[in-house]
Amino acid sequence: MPGRREENAGKRMLKHLSAILEKSGVIIFEYHIKTDTLIRYNKELEVEVEIPKYCDYLRDKTRIYPDDRWKAIEFYSGRIKGPIDIREVDDDGYVSRKRLETVSIEEDEEEGRSCILFGMVTDVTGEWHQEERLERELGQYREEEATCNGCAGYPKYDQVTGLLSFNRFREEVDSVIASGKGKSCLLVYTDLENFKYFNRKYGYAAGDQLLREFTGYIIDTLKKRNTAHFTRVVADQFILFFEEKWNNGSIEAIKRINNGFIERQQRKYPEAKLRLRTGVYKVEKDCDGASFAIDAANYARRQIQDNSPETVCVYDKTMADLQNMENEIAIGLDKAIKNKEFKIYLQPRFSLTTGKIVGAESLVRWQREDGTILPPDSFIPVYEKNGRIIDLDFYMFEETVKLLANWKEQGILQRLISINASALHAQNSDTVHRYTTILEKYGVDPALIELELTETATVSDYDHVKQLFAKLRTVGFRTALDDFGAGYSVLNTVIDIPVNTVKVDRAFINNCEITRKGIYFLREIINLLKGLGYHIVCEGVETPEQASILRNTMCDEVQGYWFSPPVPVDEFEKMLQEGK
Repeated sequence: MPGRREENAGKRMLKHLSAILEKSGVIIFEYHIKTDTLIRYNKELEVEVEIPKYCDYLRDKTRIYPDDRWKAIEFYSGRIKGPIDIREVDDDGYVSRKRLETVSIEEDEEEGRSCILFGMVTDVTGEWHQEERLERELGQYREEEATCNGCAGYPKYDQVTGLLSFNRFREEVDSVIASGKGKSCLLVYTDLENFKYFNRKYGYAAGDQLLREFTGYIIDTLKKRNTAHFTRVVADQFILFFEEKWNNGSIEAIKRINNGFIERQQRKYPEAKLRLRTGVYKVEKDCDGASFAIDAANYARRQIQDNSPETVCVYDKTMADLQNMENEIAIGLDKAIKNKEFKIYLQPRFSLTTGKIVGAESLVRWQREDGTILPPDSFIPVYEKNGRIIDLDFYMFEETVKLLANWKEQGILQRLISINASALHAQNSDTVHRYTTILEKYGVDPALIELELTETATVSDYDHVKQLFAKLRTVGFRTALDDFGAGYSVLNTVIDIPVNTVKVDRAFINNCEITRKGIYFLREIINLLKGLGYHIVCEGVETPEQASILRNTMCDEVQGYWFSPPVPVDEFEKMLQEGK
């Protein structure tokens, strides 16, 4: 009977699948987003365990590294599709790495959003590190664990500095704030910039000694203050809580303390390039405990850019509004995509030979429900930080591909469109497949699209980007290196990575108007890149003088406000029809 044969075939398939799961060590799970429930299956594909309130479990009871817990929570919540790697430590102290991947997602038909996530967990420890590296990570885990919420039996003191542990510190600060005595206090969050470089150059023993010297220096500076509380959060990050009447000279006082320590260390380590960055929160009467104050000061600290002349930043109302905006932006992506609030703006690229439009760069603007338009620098850094830039990139890619398809249907002469991509795509083996699937869906030639990554992103993830560009070129895409000269300007990177186009950063263009050396240098850079066979686009052209200088170079195309700002699609189409 056919029914019996099908049943037997199903049993055989299940048996083989079980053997595969047992051999590979893969764990299958489903996660119900609405109820926050995880169901894990055994190798026979039977329910092995069901864990309610799973995100709470991840926060408090799991052996996942504290720094990786937020990634796991974002993954199971459906905000990161993965794959992601997380670190775990078992009871014997063994460090392992697990890869979480989404197999499929069941959508809620009524609400139009993810409902059930199906996925698998794979042990990838062997792919990552040798035993010595894993042992070092175990030490890092022990440091980080002391900072996490809900850790039972956490130590009272930090092992490296002898300071009060982070959790004990937080308890004491909570007590002060709850008593009402914290209104005249400051919470200061400080880290040592370039500390990782210091460890690599001088060794971990010297790094630990540096942390102890900083601890002693701060204690000596504040030894007359009875209300001071001091802790090391993790690695090179410290928090100080003390009574201080805020005035106009407070920032300068903190700078003097920081500079005093750095000057001492520079005499001992002149090549270390150490710098202290400090965020400050003035405790308000409505402060919601230590965690809020710490988060505020840390947020202020993170606003200080690397190598910025400013080393102290104070959390104020403007910054609070900015943080609230970022939080709103972070949770608003899915709704904005569903409502098609992200709009394409096209900045034309002009031929220096003909003066005609030869292409454009596809840029994103967020047109919110209230009609306001947010520029990309207000939301892209947020999505880069939380990993959701991937979702936005694919959305904008598909919208751009649809635009090219519409032009073809309407008989509009198609132009090359360049599209920005995050370096995070380079770490995902499925990236090229997703791109080509979208192209096939709309019948668009990949040769009409140029995918570009910034120079800085390329250098920071060199091997993965090189592989990604090679795959993109293989399937017919053009590739571009954006912002050349803005970061590292490593010429061997350009030579080795398969790109068609190099987009010269506006910094080179701006220097042309300052000195004759700037003009000479720009001309020689362009000649060198042309000699290597690259198509050259100069960005950020904003004055007629800059345009005139570029006409005397071998630059192929220009892009900038002097020729045209980014414009809505309909305006760009009008420019094409007018023959510009």
